Amino acid sequence: MPFYDIYFPAMLNYIGDSHPGVRQAAAYGIGVSSQFAGQRFAPNVSGALEALFRVVSLPESRNEDNAHATENAISAIGKICRNYGDRVDVARVLPLWISCLPVLEDKIESHVVYEHLCFFLENSPFQQLLFGSSPDLNTKILSIFAQIIGTDLISDTHNGRILSLLKTWHLFCPDKLSQAFESLPDEQKGKLQKAQNPA
Repeated sequence: MPFYDIYFPAMLNYIGDSHPGVRQAAAYGIGVSSQFAGQRFAPNVSGALEALFRVVSLPESRNEDNAHATENAISAIGKICRNYGDRVDVARVLPLWISCLPVLEDKIESHVVYEHLCFFLENSPFQQLLFGSSPDLNTKILSIFAQIIGTDLISDTHNGRILSLLKTWHLFCPDKLSQAFESLPDEQKGKLQKAQNPA
């Protein structure tokens, strides 16, 4: 990335732009940089995460005009956590990232985001978020699964991985799974039950 030192500071600046299209482009660019700039990106991890979380926290960040900028920022946070886990306080940042989900509007970024979610929940040390987390976070994760399973927000492969995660969760932490399940709205309970036990 020969022009990294020129364009990356601009992206950090424009991530705070008032126009959502500019914020979306900047967020996407930061995410791509975290994937391909290697160690040149490493010193920017903290600053990039702070800037991206600010975008997600903006007033009306989820309205129609801002949704794509917000969801690109959420996607970029996931990319940074995955690519620079050794430089991120994952015990603090990943629960914050999960609290920003679901991603429901941008179908391209939703596949990326839920790929990262599955990866984190399948691999140590991130697995502790599923098997050792607070009841509220367990419920949040299960609610996300209920909202996305069987939809075009994820691929068939992700559907299978979610079902596998639910089986693992039931095997190792049945009480936590049951507690989280009972906290869900009836519609989400029904959707998860149908996904696990199709007619």
